[in-house]
Amino acid sequence: MMITKVELVERPRCVLALRPAPAEVGVARRMLRGALHEWEQPHLADDACLVADELVTNAVEHAARIALVAYQTSEHLLMLEVWDDSPIPPVAKEASLDSLGGRGLLIVDALASTWSWRPVNGGKVVWAVL
Repeated sequence: MMITKVELVERPRCVLALRPAPAEVGVARRMLRGALHEWEQPHLADDACLVADELVTNAVEHAARIALVAYQTSEHLLMLEVWDDSPIPPVAKEASLDSLGGRGLLIVDALASTWSWRPVNGGKVVWAVL
């Protein structure tokens, strides 16, 4: 019988608890940009910050408890998760040309390689992979 040695690789991760306030969106962006710089992945920062901005903005509008979790799933992939206590699923809206909002999930869809959501006890997680 041949035994294969498996080596576990610790991937960078950060978790940020956020208040349901619009100013927290900027806090999330700054934390994520700093983490990506520290992880030597600055090329992901612009798209990742925009995706996080949209997901956190949605959570701030609909939830009371929010957390942003960011981690590398591999050397080249970043997972963003926004946990909140609202059970309402995210829905992409059709925005008219003169609408001021309603394009957040369309932006997430355009920038992320994939995204979705899952229910969790007491709320949901909306996630995106970049």
